[in-house]
Amino acid sequence: MNPSTVATTAKNPVSTPVDQIVEELLRNDLSKDERMTLLRELVRRGEELPDDLLNVALRRLMERLAGN
Repeated sequence: MNPSTVATTAKNPVSTPVDQIVEELLRNDLSKDERMTLLRELVRRGEELPDDLLNVALRRLMERLAGN
């Protein structure tokens, strides 16, 4: 994962490592291997966070997936 490619805006700032991973996953130009690596990292990082923060991140990811 390349943190420099994560887009941050005033409307949607990246505030946690999980948010960074979700932002990376929302990119359309990732290979299957890159997505799998990021998903594994999301699971690993998610174990370190409170459930409510992880739920917000997962909700954002699922909303994007449902929209495509």
